[in-house]
Amino acid sequence: MVAVTAYFTREAETLNNPADADALLTRMEAAQGSGELPRMAELGLTSSTPWGVLEVGINGERGFVTHISPSGSVISSNGTDSPEMVEYDHQEHVRDVPASAEIPVGQVREAVRQFVESGGSRPDNIAWTEV
Repeated sequence: MVAVTAYFTREAETLNNPADADALLTRMEAAQGSGELPRMAELGLTSSTPWGVLEVGINGERGFVTHISPSGSVISSNGTDSPEMVEYDHQEHVRDVPASAEIPVGQVREAVRQFVESGGSRPDNIAWTEV
């Protein structure tokens, strides 16, 4: 297993295993106060080739995942084609995410576990749309 660096706050943290990833996602869920934007984080491999990046957001019972690698960029898909956008907070910067990318939070958690366990491979538990 390769260490993954996570940027949820401005301080980087290392995720060494799926338990670390679960703890990060739990903190993200707890950080969203009433009336605040849902939170997101960026996870990347610290020393690996090929490289991979996972962007992940948690919005109550929903969330999204983006996977970026040399083979391309994809975002999670819930099978709809809604033109609506959902705002997420990444380190006090607003990021617009298509509502069609929001999937059940359980799938988001599993995707993050797979990313950490595989050393950055694209998770295979969700449907993807090219970005």
